[in-house]
Amino acid sequence: MAAKDDDEGILSLFLIDDHPVVGLGLSLALQGHSRFRLVGSIANPLLGLRTIETVRPDALIVDLVFDGEAELAFVAECRALLPHALIVVFSSLPRRFYEREVIDMGADAFVGMRICPCWSRRSPKCWTFREMSRARNACLARPVMRL
Repeated sequence: MAAKDDDEGILSLFLIDDHPVVGLGLSLALQGHSRFRLVGSIANPLLGLRTIETVRPDALIVDLVFDGEAELAFVAECRALLPHALIVVFSSLPRRFYEREVIDMGADAFVGMRICPCWSRRSPKCWTFREMSRARNACLARPVMRL
């Protein structure tokens, strides 16, 4: 059963990313937007696949790097489970090298985040509210087929 609100115009979003700050950023980017509802987030990609199979969200925002390893095939696995969902890759990997590949694997959009050299080495991944808003806007750009 797909994650749905009573209101047909609301898109259910699910986040799979192992950085808690990204979940916080997504929550902030969604504040005041009545077209979205964050139905869950998970840091582990394997648990994420099991969860989205049950939750069946309208849209996914996923990272490509988990525990320091690029998991490009993860996008294809998400697409196989949710053929009609919108999949937005939100990653620190360079867009020019990865965008075409993840779209070929089934992603609908690639939103890159900047690496900020001023952050500590413990947290090299840097996102901005503007970039998280770009991920949200990518979800708005394409209508989702509802089953």
